[in-house]
Order: sequence, then structure tokens, then C-alpha cells
Amino acid sequence: MCEKINTKIQILCPDKKCSYYQNPTNKITKDGVYTTKSDSNLRQMLKCHGGNHRFSETRYSDLFGKQGSFYEYEMVAKMCSCGLSLQQIAYIIGRDVRTIEQWAEAIGK
Repeated sequence: MCEKINTKIQILCPDKKCSYYQNPTNKITKDGVYTTKSDSNLRQMLKCHGGNHRFSETRYSDLFGKQGSFYEYEMVAKMCSCGLSLQQIAYIIGRDVRTIEQWAEAIGK
């Protein structure tokens, strides 16, 4: 049986050039959304108030450039942790197994 996992993470500035990089006292707020190329998945834009710059929620992660939704990423992570194979996950999600492989690798990093 799957155990419930904690998915709440504090958002920190991911820009290594910013003087507020990974500073937990820095204020990060939501700053609009944008649509990905395929489908109509919305991505959140965030603002680093200390460094006064914007970044997307996936910009500095291995999920940057992937076109899935965060719901799909969450489901893939949960199903992987429950022991389902990538082929089973691809069938359930309705995506190609190669896409699921890329997502699972990016989520793992």
C-alpha cells in the first residue's frame, strides 16, 4: 500500500547569480501564468523580490521544457513510488512510455 507523501516545499530563489539564492528569508510570490506550447497547461511565474527578477516554476529544474501538467508529474511520481512499471503508468496516464520515462527521470533528479 502507498503511504502519503509530503509534497509541500518552500520556494527559494533558484538563480545562482542572485544574491538571494536559496535564502529562506527572501520573499517569493506568484507573478502571473503562461501557457505551454502543447495543450493548455498553465505554468506559474514567480518573482524573487530580493533580486527583483521573474522565473517560471520549472525554469531551474529538470522538468523545464517538458509539456506535461503538474498533476501528471505528481501522478507519475506517486505511481512510481507504489511500484507500477513505466508501461503501466503510461497506459493509465494515456501518454507514450518514452514520455513517462523522461518525466520519471526528471522527477527523480
